[in-house]
Amino acid sequence: MSVVAKRIVSRPVRTSKESWDIITKIICKDDNKAITEFDLVSGIASAIISEEYPAKFPLVIKGNGPRVRVYCLYDEDAIVGEEAREEELNWPLTSENWVAYLPCSKNDIAWMSKNLADLSKNFKVYDKEIGLALDEQKSDVQENCKDLKIDEEAFKKL
Repeated sequence: MSVVAKRIVSRPVRTSKESWDIITKIICKDDNKAITEFDLVSGIASAIISEEYPAKFPLVIKGNGPRVRVYCLYDEDAIVGEEAREEELNWPLTSENWVAYLPCSKNDIAWMSKNLADLSKNFKVYDKEIGLALDEQKSDVQENCKDLKIDEEAFKKL
């Protein structure tokens, strides 16, 4: 699996909302449907950026092509901007089935998950202390088993 890392200049150079707008532009390019979904979750995403979680815990987007990890730069790193990587993707990441994982504190997972689910089927949160791997594995298992059907009559005959 290939991974591409992006680093976005955030506070104090940009507000959290402006940082999210740059992320949207980088990831979605001209995909209006994806742009609409990114806009729908901008309040929650901006709150996460404001908490500075993406300094260490990335927003992760899986879709068409390599996985993308988006980090934000803060304070002196943002002002200097040497580590910034804000080029638009050169492939349509959101053109097929895609999902974006936002880092979150354990205390906020329940309400953020519910609010995100009300806004978009493509956005999920993960516990920043546990990491994405465990949450993503659960999601992948659920996705792989969604069409699983049990033949109850055959089961009764065993």
